[in-house]
Amino acid sequence: MDKELASIINNLIDKLPVILPSVVTIITLVVGYKATKRQSSLNLITAKKIEWRDTMRNELANFIRRNNELIHIYFIYRRNKPDDLKPLSSMVSKILADGHKLILGLDPHDDKKIIDIIKGILDCAYLSHDNLDKTTDKWKALALELTTESHLMLKDEWEKIKIEAGHKKPMSIFGAFKKRP
Repeated sequence: MDKELASIINNLIDKLPVILPSVVTIITLVVGYKATKRQSSLNLITAKKIEWRDTMRNELANFIRRNNELIHIYFIYRRNKPDDLKPLSSMVSKILADGHKLILGLDPHDDKKIIDIIKGILDCAYLSHDNLDKTTDKWKALALELTTESHLMLKDEWEKIKIEAGHKKPMSIFGAFKKRP
Protein backbone atom coordinates (compact mmCIF):
# COMPACT_ATOMS: atom_id res chain seq x y z
CA MET A 1 0.00 0.00 0.00
CA ASP A 2 2.84 2.35 0.77
CA LYS A 3 4.36 1.74 -2.64
CA GLU A 4 1.05 2.57 -4.34
CA LEU A 5 0.67 5.79 -2.33
CA ALA A 6 4.27 6.75 -3.06
CA SER A 7 3.68 6.03 -6.74
CA ILE A 8 0.57 8.24 -6.80
CA ILE A 9 2.39 11.07 -5.01
CA ASN A 10 5.38 10.79 -7.37
CA ASN A 11 2.99 10.79 -10.32
CA LEU A 12 1.33 14.00 -9.03
CA ILE A 13 4.68 15.63 -8.41
CA ASP A 14 5.77 14.77 -11.93
CA LYS A 15 2.58 16.28 -13.39
CA LEU A 16 2.57 19.32 -11.06
CA PRO A 17 4.44 21.55 -13.55
CA VAL A 18 1.61 20.89 -16.04
CA ILE A 19 -1.33 21.07 -13.60
CA LEU A 20 -0.24 24.09 -11.52
CA PRO A 21 -0.15 26.65 -14.36
CA SER A 22 -3.59 25.45 -15.50
CA VAL A 23 -5.04 25.90 -11.99
CA VAL A 24 -3.43 29.34 -11.66
CA THR A 25 -4.81 30.32 -15.07
CA ILE A 26 -8.34 29.22 -14.11
CA ILE A 27 -8.17 31.13 -10.82
CA THR A 28 -6.85 34.23 -12.62
CA LEU A 29 -9.66 34.04 -15.16
CA VAL A 30 -12.33 33.72 -12.47
CA VAL A 31 -10.91 36.61 -10.42
CA GLY A 32 -10.47 38.74 -13.56
CA TYR A 33 -14.03 38.03 -14.68
CA LYS A 34 -15.45 39.06 -11.30
CA ALA A 35 -13.32 42.22 -11.20
CA THR A 36 -14.31 43.15 -14.74
CA LYS A 37 -17.97 42.51 -14.00
CA ARG A 38 -17.77 44.67 -10.87
CA GLN A 39 -15.96 47.48 -12.71
CA SER A 40 -18.44 47.31 -15.57
CA SER A 41 -21.33 47.56 -13.11
CA LEU A 42 -19.66 50.49 -11.35
CA ASN A 43 -19.11 52.25 -14.68
CA LEU A 44 -22.77 51.77 -15.63
CA ILE A 45 -24.03 53.06 -12.28
CA THR A 46 -21.68 56.03 -12.40
CA ALA A 47 -22.75 56.87 -15.96
CA LYS A 48 -26.43 56.70 -14.97
CA LYS A 49 -25.81 58.93 -11.94
CA ILE A 50 -24.02 61.48 -14.12
CA GLU A 51 -26.89 61.34 -16.61
CA TRP A 52 -29.44 61.82 -13.78
CA ARG A 53 -27.45 64.74 -12.38
CA ASP A 54 -27.23 66.47 -15.77
CA THR A 55 -30.93 65.89 -16.45
CA MET A 56 -31.89 67.16 -13.00
CA ARG A 57 -29.67 70.24 -13.39
CA ASN A 58 -31.31 71.08 -16.74
CA GLU A 59 -34.84 70.46 -15.45
CA LEU A 60 -34.22 72.52 -12.31
CA ALA A 61 -32.75 75.35 -14.39
CA ASN A 62 -35.75 75.31 -16.73
CA PHE A 63 -38.19 75.19 -13.81
CA ILE A 64 -36.48 78.12 -12.10
CA ARG A 65 -36.37 80.09 -15.39
CA ARG A 66 -40.07 79.48 -16.15
CA ASN A 67 -41.00 80.26 -12.57
CA ASN A 68 -39.11 83.57 -12.66
CA GLU A 69 -40.72 84.44 -16.00
CA LEU A 70 -44.14 83.72 -14.52
CA ILE A 71 -43.41 85.90 -11.48
CA HIS A 72 -42.28 88.75 -13.74
CA ILE A 73 -45.24 88.44 -16.13
CA TYR A 74 -47.58 88.10 -13.17
CA PHE A 75 -46.39 91.43 -11.71
CA ILE A 76 -46.84 93.19 -15.05
CA TYR A 77 -50.20 91.57 -15.68
CA ARG A 78 -51.44 92.28 -12.17
CA ARG A 79 -50.88 96.00 -12.64
CA ASN A 80 -52.83 96.09 -15.92
CA LYS A 81 -55.62 93.55 -15.30
CA PRO A 82 -55.61 92.59 -11.61
CA ASP A 83 -58.96 90.77 -11.70
CA ASP A 84 -58.38 88.53 -14.72
CA LEU A 85 -55.53 86.05 -14.31
CA LYS A 86 -57.01 83.39 -16.63
CA PRO A 87 -54.60 84.18 -19.53
CA LEU A 88 -51.73 83.10 -17.27
CA SER A 89 -53.29 79.69 -16.64
CA SER A 90 -51.28 77.89 -19.36
CA MET A 91 -48.01 79.15 -17.84
CA VAL A 92 -49.21 78.12 -14.39
CA SER A 93 -50.15 74.67 -15.69
CA LYS A 94 -46.69 74.25 -17.19
CA ILE A 95 -45.01 75.30 -13.91
CA LEU A 96 -47.20 72.87 -11.96
CA ALA A 97 -46.43 69.99 -14.35
CA ASP A 98 -42.69 70.74 -14.30
CA GLY A 99 -42.67 71.00 -10.51
CA HIS A 100 -44.41 67.66 -10.04
CA LYS A 101 -42.04 66.03 -12.56
CA LEU A 102 -39.07 67.34 -10.57
CA ILE A 103 -40.53 66.04 -7.32
CA LEU A 104 -40.91 62.58 -8.85
CA GLY A 105 -37.23 62.58 -9.85
CA LEU A 106 -35.96 63.46 -6.37
CA ASP A 107 -35.34 61.22 -3.36
CA PRO A 108 -38.12 61.85 -0.82
CA HIS A 109 -35.68 61.47 2.08
CA ASP A 110 -32.37 62.95 0.93
CA ASP A 111 -33.93 65.77 -1.10
CA LYS A 112 -36.84 66.59 1.22
CA LYS A 113 -35.80 70.24 1.61
CA ILE A 114 -35.80 70.80 -2.17
CA ILE A 115 -39.11 68.97 -2.53
CA ASP A 116 -40.65 71.20 0.16
CA ILE A 117 -39.35 74.33 -1.62
CA ILE A 118 -40.82 73.15 -4.94
CA LYS A 119 -44.15 72.42 -3.22
CA GLY A 120 -44.08 75.94 -1.74
CA ILE A 121 -43.46 77.41 -5.21
CA LEU A 122 -46.32 75.35 -6.62
CA ASP A 123 -48.62 76.64 -3.87
CA CYS A 124 -47.65 80.22 -4.76
CA ALA A 125 -48.15 79.57 -8.47
CA TYR A 126 -51.86 78.92 -8.05
CA LEU A 127 -52.22 82.74 -8.21
CA SER A 128 -54.84 83.16 -5.56
CA HIS A 129 -56.04 86.72 -4.92
CA ASP A 130 -55.60 86.34 -1.16
CA ASN A 131 -52.60 88.26 0.23
CA LEU A 132 -51.03 88.75 -3.20
CA ASP A 133 -48.12 90.85 -1.97
CA LYS A 134 -47.24 88.42 0.83
CA THR A 135 -47.55 85.46 -1.56
CA THR A 136 -45.35 87.04 -4.23
CA ASP A 137 -42.65 87.92 -1.66
CA LYS A 138 -42.69 84.32 -0.44
CA TRP A 139 -42.66 83.13 -4.06
CA LYS A 140 -39.53 85.14 -4.90
CA ALA A 141 -37.77 83.99 -1.73
CA LEU A 142 -38.57 80.35 -2.49
CA ALA A 143 -37.22 80.71 -6.02
CA LEU A 144 -33.91 82.03 -4.66
CA GLU A 145 -33.78 79.30 -2.01
CA LEU A 146 -34.42 76.64 -4.66
CA THR A 147 -31.44 77.88 -6.67
CA THR A 148 -29.17 77.71 -3.62
CA GLU A 149 -30.36 74.31 -2.40
CA SER A 150 -30.26 72.82 -5.91
CA HIS A 151 -26.68 73.96 -6.29
CA LEU A 152 -25.74 72.28 -3.00
CA MET A 153 -27.54 69.07 -3.92
CA LEU A 154 -25.91 68.85 -7.35
CA LYS A 155 -22.47 69.56 -5.86
CA ASP A 156 -23.00 66.82 -3.23
CA GLU A 157 -24.06 64.37 -5.94
CA TRP A 158 -20.96 65.19 -7.99
CA GLU A 159 -18.73 64.57 -4.95
CA LYS A 160 -20.46 61.20 -4.34
CA ILE A 161 -19.93 60.22 -7.99
CA LYS A 162 -16.23 61.08 -7.79
CA ILE A 163 -15.82 59.05 -4.59
CA GLU A 164 -17.73 56.06 -5.97
CA ALA A 165 -15.69 56.15 -9.17
CA GLY A 166 -12.51 56.08 -7.10
CA HIS A 167 -11.26 59.49 -8.23
CA LYS A 168 -11.51 61.00 -4.79
CA LYS A 169 -11.10 59.54 -1.34
CA PRO A 170 -13.57 60.49 1.37
CA MET A 171 -12.21 62.66 4.17
CA SER A 172 -13.35 60.09 6.70
CA ILE A 173 -15.44 56.98 6.71
CA PHE A 174 -18.34 58.78 8.39
CA GLY A 175 -18.04 62.13 6.60
CA ALA A 176 -18.09 60.91 3.00
CA PHE A 177 -21.81 61.16 2.45
CA LYS A 178 -22.87 63.71 5.02
CA LYS A 179 -26.36 65.11 4.80
CA ARG A 180 -26.77 68.78 4.07
CA PRO A 181 -28.01 70.79 7.06
